[in-house]
Amino acid sequence: MPKQDRHPIDFDSAGPVEMGVTALVLALEGPLLFIFIARQGTNPLLAAGILLLPVVILLPLIWMLWRPWSVRWDFRPPGEHAEIRTVQSLSGFNNCVRLAADDYGLHATLNRPFRWMGGEPFSIPWSEMDWMDQASFGRFTQTRKASVSGKSLVLPNWVYEAAERY
Repeated sequence: MPKQDRHPIDFDSAGPVEMGVTALVLALEGPLLFIFIARQGTNPLLAAGILLLPVVILLPLIWMLWRPWSVRWDFRPPGEHAEIRTVQSLSGFNNCVRLAADDYGLHATLNRPFRWMGGEPFSIPWSEMDWMDQASFGRFTQTRKASVSGKSLVLPNWVYEAAERY
């Protein structure tokens, strides 16, 4: 059985830790920021703007970096024996991607807060991936580059090893 940190049925759902951290950040960020800004005598509109800043920054990034993949390839649930790992990096989203590999191909989804902003999951079949030689930087970072429909995608080494098995 491949190494896993989540059961395949839980692939596209947030875990309790992920949702707990999100709730904690949302519950603490707003009131704390508002208190600090109010003490400085700053306009409350500025506090609201600062709270919305992460959304204003992340939304275009999701639409430019993630959506081209999810629009091109529909999501297909991973198989029962899929190798699944959380806290992965893909398409510029470091440590907030959940990846799975099975006999069909690569399945990817963002953590829930990013999915709320339109980052839909996707699945790319192995037949669509052309693996490139691993460069010295790839050996250092434990990554491998694949060309998918002419676009470059940097993946963790374990995905390449899974592709070789299937």
